[in-house]
Amino acid sequence: SVSFIASAVFVGTALLNLAKEAAGCETEIPEGETSLPECTGRIYGIRPSSILTTYSTVVGIISSALLPLVGSFIDHSRYRLQAGTYTALFVCVLLVPLIFVSEETWFGLAIILLILAFAGWVHTSIAFAYLPELTEDPDELVKFTASFTMIQYATTVIFLVFMIFLLSVLGLSDDEIAAARIAQSISTVVTSIVFGWAWTKCFGERPAFQAVPEGSTIWTAGFKKVCHSSIEIYRHYTALKWFFVGIAFGEAAGQSLATIAITYLTDVLLFNSTENGIAILVMFIGTVPGALLSKYCTNRLNPLWSAKIAVTIMTVNTALAAVLLTGPGQQIRTYIIGGIWGVGTGWKYTAERCIVCQVIPKGQDAELMGYYLFCGQILLWLPSLIFTILNENGVNMRIGIASVGAFFLIALVAYFIMGNYKEAMRVAAEGNGADDDAAGSLSEASDTKVNASACEEDGSTTCRAENA
Repeated sequence: SVSFIASAVFVGTALLNLAKEAAGCETEIPEGETSLPECTGRIYGIRPSSILTTYSTVVGIISSALLPLVGSFIDHSRYRLQAGTYTALFVCVLLVPLIFVSEETWFGLAIILLILAFAGWVHTSIAFAYLPELTEDPDELVKFTASFTMIQYATTVIFLVFMIFLLSVLGLSDDEIAAARIAQSISTVVTSIVFGWAWTKCFGERPAFQAVPEGSTIWTAGFKKVCHSSIEIYRHYTALKWFFVGIAFGEAAGQSLATIAITYLTDVLLFNSTENGIAILVMFIGTVPGALLSKYCTNRLNPLWSAKIAVTIMTVNTALAAVLLTGPGQQIRTYIIGGIWGVGTGWKYTAERCIVCQVIPKGQDAELMGYYLFCGQILLWLPSLIFTILNENGVNMRIGIASVGAFFLIALVAYFIMGNYKEAMRVAAEGNGADDDAAGSLSEASDTKVNASACEEDGSTTCRAENA
């Protein structure tokens, strides 16, 4: 998490401003003016403000295309330890050059950042594969997952608070290059120590989860599994089908927000690295009350209604950001909107993790949990691509921000089409899709209650489900 924040917030801000300077654009409001002149220059064929969203789009497309292959390797290979060790080493090596960000090196480092993002994704997927093997006790696994998630969030918050404090003390709040170098230096050292310890002392050799199915190879098994799951869900599980549609669009919007927001805050609101760090910090802090609110709504209503409320908040707040965040000097307004994004994110993820544990058909947990993760990744590239296309054609970035809200809106519609949550749970418990018509009804059973304590609010994909 530290390496991601250092690269996305501090190095990303520096790269945007260095790209603008290379294109001959202003990075500060000229004396006597009230706004920054529009940057019409281009660098390597694109606008400087498209640098981060372009690399995000490329990484998203490659990751989505290779996700079944990586999943197949994790399921069917006995070389997880070696793969994890080498990808960890590769990530650490790629972090080092980012320390030397400057006017001369920024473009080469932007390419390295792209490779780093993909390598980090592969490494994380391999590391997560060890999680279910920590214990055979489901309750203990929930506790482990909750602890890991809290540690991840805590280290991110600590890192951001430390960086904001350090830059303030050193008087470097407005020096994006110095901020990027300091953040990346800390990130490189911390990541190298943690990865080195984890992959030499903690992780071990593991056999393959399962043999490669007959008629498949390790190269094709993942793609065949995704195809088979898609057909089965489409034919037999109406509610589950629309839930996965909602996940695909909602996750695409939620996970694209960071890159698009950093671009917008830096280019339109003229935030420096410290101000961007504060905005991201407020978002992270907001996830805690969001998770608590999700638990409360799940107790009072059910997880589906809780998810609907959360996605509504994300949709409305994204629209408000496009309307209200118009130019420099709007720090407080931005932090408020960022905090609401954080609340909606914590609320949304908590409710969705609970839903997936209750609507996956009995006996198909392992296969469809993998499909759930696949759906969460498949469209990650699309919001960034749309934002980039709009930006490259001179469309106001506020429209680009609003386009992200459209993805949340589609997710919300999909959740309403899911229909009766009680019926969806019944179909899942029976392990068949016999009553699709009832599951597809638009009426909601408001008296359906779900024990929220059965669904952890840590945002993990591991949770316990109990039908009230």
